Amino acid sequence: MRILRGKAPLTTDQMAVVASVTGLTTEQVAESVRPLPLGLVLKAEHPRWRPTWQQRARTHGITEAQARLTASYGAYALAARETRATEPDWDQRLREFLRDEAEPAGES
Repeated sequence: MRILRGKAPLTTDQMAVVASVTGLTTEQVAESVRPLPLGLVLKAEHPRWRPTWQQRARTHGITEAQARLTASYGAYALAARETRATEPDWDQRLREFLRDEAEPAGES
């Protein structure tokens, strides 16, 4: 469901499975994945976020790159629900996603 909701990207293995089931090439499936906005990528890769990604990686048993990427897609999904003419505050969206992840709805 996270993939369908745009909160997580397809992994390389998942792309291969989709390709084999649909008859598409892996490259065609990869091209269908919506890229993250450049502004969000730049914010998420800023050194000030690195300790957050390292901690998230340890907590979830994933790589730092996966921690950054999945959080970025989560922040992107939050921003996609809004209609606005200006670029979202990506730092704020990342903080919101991480806060919501740490404290899921109904557990506060």
